[in-house]
Amino acid sequence: MKPDITAETWVVTLDGEKALIFRNEGFDDAPNLQLLEQRAHDHPSNRDLGSDRPGRHHDAGGASRSAVEEPDRHDLAEAAFVKDVAAWLEKAARAKKFERLVVFADPRSLGRLRDDLGATVRVKIVAERDADFTGAPLADIEKAFAALLAKAS
Repeated sequence: MKPDITAETWVVTLDGEKALIFRNEGFDDAPNLQLLEQRAHDHPSNRDLGSDRPGRHHDAGGASRSAVEEPDRHDLAEAAFVKDVAAWLEKAARAKKFERLVVFADPRSLGRLRDDLGATVRVKIVAERDADFTGAPLADIEKAFAALLAKAS
């Protein structure tokens, strides 16, 4: 099925460190993806992200002290990155820059993205797949795009 080519379709490939946003200048079954935006965040070492010792607190009713578990700062940084990508997509959707969105993301990032996307973007999602294509060749992304949309229609 070939939809009207005037329907602006974007494709997002996302993991916790990198996002690629493409615009399809072809058809669903013969895509021609053009890179529109590339977003990435640094992945500093644990030493650079947090303190050197975990915090401590006093247990209620006693003189003993317990260590407080340090948050996983890499996990927090990845969550913030996905939230940033969702906000960028929301802004683009409100500006009517795309009509349809196809999402490829690793399972963890896909779940986060679903939670962070606003209604303006969610209604535009026509297909999604939990797969990480951020490091894949463009031909592989185009092939997965065509297969996913063929399955969705």
